[in-house]
Amino acid sequence: MALTNRQYAEIAREFDRRRLNAQHEQEDRIEQVRGLIPELQPVEEELISLYAKAARLKLEGRTEEAEKLQTEIAGLRGEKQQLLARAGVPGDYDELKSECPYC
Repeated sequence: MALTNRQYAEIAREFDRRRLNAQHEQEDRIEQVRGLIPELQPVEEELISLYAKAARLKLEGRTEEAEKLQTEIAGLRGEKQQLLARAGVPGDYDELKSECPYC
């Protein structure tokens, strides 16, 4: 039996509600951890900057220069993990958590 438009719309609204709820929970966790570990934000900002720079270099065909940034990125990722571990925060705190085990 096929879904009616109404049933489909209800299911879509429920998925949207759950996704939005998960996003709010993710944002709350990130803010909570930033309050707990103030020195984490500059590390994360530098990581974002380096990821963007590496992507830009790769797009420009400068893969060797992009690869050199990977060492710096790895160091910052290690620093981030150490800060999280010292505070007892799991490394996946900033990931979107879904209610569905398949999502």
